[in-house]
Amino acid sequence: MVIILRQTFQQSTNNTNRPLCSNQFVDNSLIYTPPLQTAKNYTAACDIDNCKGVIYNNCMSKLRIRDELDACTTYVFVSKVLPANSISTLYPPQRQQQIDQCQSAKVKAEKYTSWKLLEYALKELYDVAITDVQFCLANNGKWSCDKCHFSISHSDGVVAVAIDAHPVGIDIENTQNVKFTPKLANRIMTDEEFITYLNNGEKTQYICEVWCKKEALFKQRGVGVFAAKLLQTEDTNDFCLHNLHYDGKVFFMALANNTPIFRVIEVQL
Repeated sequence: MVIILRQTFQQSTNNTNRPLCSNQFVDNSLIYTPPLQTAKNYTAACDIDNCKGVIYNNCMSKLRIRDELDACTTYVFVSKVLPANSISTLYPPQRQQQIDQCQSAKVKAEKYTSWKLLEYALKELYDVAITDVQFCLANNGKWSCDKCHFSISHSDGVVAVAIDAHPVGIDIENTQNVKFTPKLANRIMTDEEFITYLNNGEKTQYICEVWCKKEALFKQRGVGVFAAKLLQTEDTNDFCLHNLHYDGKVFFMALANNTPIFRVIEVQL
């Protein structure tokens, strides 16, 4: 049984380069309907970087999510990592082979769960079985499919899958991750970003933000090899940033997307 716990809507306030909404979603299917009216139901307000929005508690049926798909929204599904003894066969076989090659049981469980979450999201949003989806694996390791654009991330026992009508990239990181050190900052940041880092009073938060934005931007572009130091994040507004409180932890989430709103849907697989 899947329980939808929370949705998050977030609206970019100063990005004039985002495309206007269209009633064309994927494969020219006319399934756009106006997004939910949320202002009356809010319980907390967010104001993070260049985005503002509201968080509210609400239960929705699967049918209602499907009915309200729109091309202006990125759908982010979040779940805890499944236990290792629940791992079974995945589709397509190439993805199964990739996961079988993982030496770390922790990473294997995270990768497995993220693909099962993608399977769930495709069924939830498009009512399609994963075996009816055509997947493609690029030379740089990026997966794509014929139903939508998607991106996957996992960190510290939590996985996230972003679904969009446009190219999208997502990255989540536990804000307490010990890897966010000055040494890493110097290795991954551009000169401009590193100067900002040195003058920033919240260094751990800033490097976490920069790292997530670079990962998300690389995933969205889907080309080349990841070279963090060459990815500039301070001259673009094409991000939605969010502190995700989940499973008793705080994760920083960066979405590189072309849509002004996102919804976070927490589920139990």
